[in-house]
Amino acid sequence: MRKRIDWNWEKLDECTQRAKVIGGWLILRLGATDIERGKPGKIVFRESMTFVPDRDHEWEIMPPIVDVKVEQSNLAKDFG
Repeated sequence: MRKRIDWNWEKLDECTQRAKVIGGWLILRLGATDIERGKPGKIVFRESMTFVPDRDHEWEIMPPIVDVKVEQSNLAKDFG
């Protein structure tokens, strides 16, 4: 029988991680910005966490979509 929880965080992107827990996933989102109203130069750190229900842990991460550079001259060549 397990006596402790092993927190294995998986990185989803630069600011987001997930951990498998009983009944689903914990999602941790971290971010920092240097913009705050009326206080230029002040760094603000933001953190949020939420639970995503997924009883059987079926959520699979898709590979990132690679943005192919589109030539503007060929964008609407077949339109007409």
